[in-house]
Amino acid sequence: MGWSTQVITKSKERIDPNVRVVIMSYTMMTLKAEARETVWDCMIADECHYLSSPDARRSRMAALIPASKVMMLSGTPFLNRPAELWHILYMLYPNAYPNKYTFWKKYCDGHIETIYRRDGAVRFYDKSGISKQNIPDLKNKLSKFMVRRLKQEVLSQLPELRRSVIKVDVDNQYSDLIKQIRESRKTDRATALTKLAELRKLIGAQKVVPTVELAENILHGGEKVVIYAHHKDVVTDLKNRLMEYGVDTIVGDNSSEERQATIQKFQNEETPRVLIISSAGGEGINLFASSNLIFAEREWNPGKETQIEGRVHRVGQTKGVMVYYLVARGGVDERIHNLIERKRETVGEIMTMPEIETDILEVI
Repeated sequence: MGWSTQVITKSKERIDPNVRVVIMSYTMMTLKAEARETVWDCMIADECHYLSSPDARRSRMAALIPASKVMMLSGTPFLNRPAELWHILYMLYPNAYPNKYTFWKKYCDGHIETIYRRDGAVRFYDKSGISKQNIPDLKNKLSKFMVRRLKQEVLSQLPELRRSVIKVDVDNQYSDLIKQIRESRKTDRATALTKLAELRKLIGAQKVVPTVELAENILHGGEKVVIYAHHKDVVTDLKNRLMEYGVDTIVGDNSSEERQATIQKFQNEETPRVLIISSAGGEGINLFASSNLIFAEREWNPGKETQIEGRVHRVGQTKGVMVYYLVARGGVDERIHNLIERKRETVGEIMTMPEIETDILEVI
């Protein structure tokens, strides 16, 4: 359109008052006071789910930017719970959604919860639920201003995506750790979460071997494979065991230049045939050189997993995509899986997500 444009990449860089379009990251936005001192014709927030927490600095700073029009863009407007919608709606229509507690009570079964700790009772507002009876009302309100386009509608040639949940046996002899989690759950929530994270890491380590076996079956068929893992130790173990096939990683330690070089190699060269990613590889990259994705470890919310699936199921993909979720049978990993699937159903109800064919495989 011929509009003058400025891209802000450094905190000391001043916003040019003469340009029509200014582009900056959320990090830069929080640092630039001029962004909140200028009256803008329009503010466009990409990946707006990053603004879902009303207490986060970037959310508070974004809400202070004066703009005549506001547009929010995201493939996953909320990653985990409907409560995450409130701040986005508030930024769009502050007069219609002025009170977060009113929204949370009506749509998220919001209520005061009390936990008892060694040093006394602690009260907090629990907004982690969903009010099933009010889902139709929420969908109706969202439909009046939300434009939703599914991949199937705009990319008619995109191959199908299928999920396969593979239940595997691991050593569940963590009774002492599980006991500690149960004992501290109501008295010391922080300790309980720390112990749970430790347990998940131990289980993730035990799923390395079945993950490698599944990856080798795919590799022996001549294809490439992307593997997702959360913990650094699990990533390292997977990398060492699959080294003979050519393997690379994208993790939080990689610079943007290193990430881009790794992606280019995986996309365009014969090796590496295996790419292992952590949450750092969950967004903004193309990995359609592979049509196979293995989740060695699960994330806590379905929206995050959907974003990771989108790395291989996107424009440029020519094959049907298979996504494999490895779940340790009969323990906390299986309970987490069931929780994620219930959340996925909730997201589907509110956002009208398409159903994806899912196989459940029991592996002895």
